[in-house]
Parts: sequence; C-alpha cells; structure tokens
Amino acid sequence: VATGAEITRLESSPRRTNEVRFSPDGRWFAAVGRDYSVRLWNTTDWTPVGRYNGPAEPLALAFHPTLPILVSADRAEGIRFLHVPDLTLEREADINDVTWWGMTFSPDGSTLFVGTWGQTIKAIDFATGNVLAAMSGHTDGVMSVACTNDGRKLASIGTNGMVLLWDRSEEH
Repeated sequence: VATGAEITRLESSPRRTNEVRFSPDGRWFAAVGRDYSVRLWNTTDWTPVGRYNGPAEPLALAFHPTLPILVSADRAEGIRFLHVPDLTLEREADINDVTWWGMTFSPDGSTLFVGTWGQTIKAIDFATGNVLAAMSGHTDGVMSVACTNDGRKLASIGTNGMVLLWDRSEEH
C-alpha cells in the first residue's frame, strides 16, 4: 500500500455505500449501503463472508474492540448488534430517537458512543443497550464521534462543521 497500488475492488451497495470500516485486528472489512445491507469481507482473500439486510438504511458502523461484534445504526432509530463473521443478528437496541450517524466504542468496549441527527451523542451501555447518558451541545446533527485510546476524551463533529471535545474522565 505504500506505493498506493490498488489491492482489489469490492461490490458493495449498488445504490451508494454510506460507511466502511476495518475490524481492529484487520481481519474483516465491512460496508453499509442504501440497499439496507451490511456486508462483510475477509481481508485475507477479499471473499464476501456475511451479509445482513436490515429494515432501514444503515448509516454507521463500529466494530467492538475485543468481541466478534459489528454494530450498525440506521435511519429507523435502530442499533443492530451483528455477530462476525456471519452477520447474524444477536440483538437490537431500539432507542426512540432520531437517525443515528457516526459511532465509536470506548477502548474497553463497554460503551458505544453514537451521534444523532437530534444534536446529541448518546452513550449506550454495550451489555444492556440502555442509554447511560446524552451529551448535548451541538446545534446541528452529529456526523462523527471519536474516542481517545484511554477513553477519557471524546470528539464529535456536527453537520455545520463545529467540533466539540468532551471530558469523559471521572475528575471533571
């Protein structure tokens, strides 16, 4: 890749792909698209290994940092926890809110942070799917969320370009 050489081309959503992610160990590659699908490939030989067709257009993806779980968030207010590599549905967290956008896990995988079109970031308990906290401050939808390696800081960006930084440490 240092040369910028193309490795392969993959068939994803025929309509549009919304997001792509590599698993933390680099073994899997996932994509979500407008055809309501979540797709997974093995990065050793780039063969498709799993596909999940959801009830709505998925917009965001996050691999759990230590477990074989891929999380998909969609326009229908649903968060789907899918088993890797077959992408079978393990469980759902249907939290009544608006469309889910960017998301990331805390480094230990205990919390999923999800940006919403409703101008908030929801901290969701991975084990239960319950909302632990809602962080407000954006004046527009939250497109992307990132967490530091120690889990103490969070960054988010709204559709208006405003970046907010959050202190998640116990001392604040």
